[in-house]
Amino acid sequence: MRRVKRVQMQMNYTYTNGQGTGSNSSDLAGAAYNGYIPKMIFPFSYNQAHTGNVSLDYRFGQNDGGPILQQLGLNLLLTFGSGYNFTHESVSGNLYSGELDVRNRIPLENIGGSATPATYELDLRIDKTVAIGKVNANIYIYVINLLNTQNVASVFARTGDPADDGWLSSAAGLQEASGAVSPAQYAAIYQARYLGNNVTAGNGSGGSNYTAPRQIRFGMKLEF
Repeated sequence: MRRVKRVQMQMNYTYTNGQGTGSNSSDLAGAAYNGYIPKMIFPFSYNQAHTGNVSLDYRFGQNDGGPILQQLGLNLLLTFGSGYNFTHESVSGNLYSGELDVRNRIPLENIGGSATPATYELDLRIDKTVAIGKVNANIYIYVINLLNTQNVASVFARTGDPADDGWLSSAAGLQEASGAVSPAQYAAIYQARYLGNNVTAGNGSGGSNYTAPRQIRFGMKLEF
């Protein structure tokens, strides 16, 4: 952790095994409403067994490296993690009427028996501090997800796939498509509306099935 010849590195790793009778206060509300007391222990849907990060920082100190390089720094941050627990399920209906309604989902394995793919992300920050009178200005460029990695945040319960909910290949989906004026157009519209990168998450939590793409930020911090 001590900086040696302008270089500092930190590594962190965490193992988690979160389990219980429900991932949130309303997870088994239907069962409780009907008089069934949840007793089965299963992995939480937000459980991520392995997480960690590695930070590498190279930085010139004050009066080090000349007027151009002094107080200039570069930081690389690698974050990684295993997938989140989910359950493969038999789902009746399309995404809107089936996947998002738990009444239409039947587990095909132990609750939380599967996991989404592992993820990793590399962030880059370059900054330089300059003195402006009695004020120190830290000017920076911050690139989030430098490699523009497409990480999976959630998947569809029927397929375990972040981009395919299985409706178009199901018997009911094929029958509905065949009854459309243009089956090909029906499939194209369904994919555009439900299966794009901004599709509602397969676990019903909302949001995207993928993490955010690359972002580039410019900024300045003032220290008085």
